[in-house]
Amino acid sequence: MRQNGGAIAVAFVKWVVIPVGLAAIGFFLVGPKVANSFMGRVDTTTKPTVVEPAEEKHNKSIGEPKIEVTAQKVKQPSRRRPKPKPPVDPEQSAPVSDPPLDESPEPPTPEPDGGATSDGTL
Repeated sequence: MRQNGGAIAVAFVKWVVIPVGLAAIGFFLVGPKVANSFMGRVDTTTKPTVVEPAEEKHNKSIGEPKIEVTAQKVKQPSRRRPKPKPPVDPEQSAPVSDPPLDESPEPPTPEPDGGATSDGTL
């Protein structure tokens, strides 16, 4: 029982403790250094330029577009239900039967000498 417990402890360390430790090192030590190296390259001193309209008079001369809206009543499709089919009389309908069974001959019986024929072939 002692060896079995030791094997479980080794497997736990190998598959849980080591991966969690490596992930913590990467997250807390390596990650901030990588982030700082990228943040150092970004130039935050320049301000974005704002583009102002060139000519406001030109924009006003266009005006509103001419739109005409018309409405017409849409013809609704009829809501009549289709006529139900007449009930089928069970006496007049053809009886449902199973397809006929294929009566094939019985399988050949094996030869008493192991299946060999008289001429020596199988």
